[in-house]
Amino acid sequence: MEHKEKILRYYNATYIDYRALWTGKSDRAVHFGYYDSKATKHRDALLRLNAVLADSVHITEKDNVLDAGCGYGGSAMWLAENIGCDVIGITLVPPQVLKGQRYVKERNLEGKVNILEMDFTQTIFPDEAFDVYWAIESLVHTEDRQKVFDEAFRILKKDGRIAIAEFTLREHPPLSNSEREYLKPWTSGWAMPSLLTPTELRDGLLKSGFSNIKVTDVTPHIKPSLRRLEVLSILNFPIAILIAPFFFRRERLENYYGSWRQISALRKELWTYSIVTAQKK
Repeated sequence: MEHKEKILRYYNATYIDYRALWTGKSDRAVHFGYYDSKATKHRDALLRLNAVLADSVHITEKDNVLDAGCGYGGSAMWLAENIGCDVIGITLVPPQVLKGQRYVKERNLEGKVNILEMDFTQTIFPDEAFDVYWAIESLVHTEDRQKVFDEAFRILKKDGRIAIAEFTLREHPPLSNSEREYLKPWTSGWAMPSLLTPTELRDGLLKSGFSNIKVTDVTPHIKPSLRRLEVLSILNFPIAILIAPFFFRRERLENYYGSWRQISALRKELWTYSIVTAQKK
């Protein structure tokens, strides 16, 4: 199976889980939440991550933003509603495009937000089309991060910024082979080819031509999302095991098991959650 097909199968199979257990009408998010003094509940934390990432690259109403791997357009709509910028969101998953376009219409954001079906490793946009390249937990789905960084550099204007929120591998000490194997049920179950260390992300951005690169470990702020995920997994995984042969696609069951392994791997301190920013000079 080609990796693109695996991504499509994953999101098509797990849509009902995200809708029932994670994504709300106000956020339309398929990413983790950012918890702090301003956000102590799940819904607020999902929206708070948008605010934190937007602040990290100083997005203004004058900016044109590309949301790469936008899901249902939750972040794109938040940016338009709260900052006033224009946003194009792109995703590989056709049902996400259709639902995202419907949500944009329902929130009267046509003309400010557009959701398109497109591969962010090879977009159709002209050179220097955007001020900000935005990616939350999406670049990890690609097999070639360098290709993504090169494309981001191409379509960003001079002085454009890139803002990434992503799962990253523990830097020190480097993971052993057995520890990398331990992560595979999670990465495979969530259609993620591999995780990179913060240094590998930094080196990739440098190679593409970016400068002023900053990597911030925000793992403590997303841990409550893991606790929520753990409770949901405890409640749903045993049921899923029993009824899987009759009602569940394999990808949906692997998603549950991958969540368990992700939670366990964080306890073993095998991965971190990073916000990465950089600039095109």
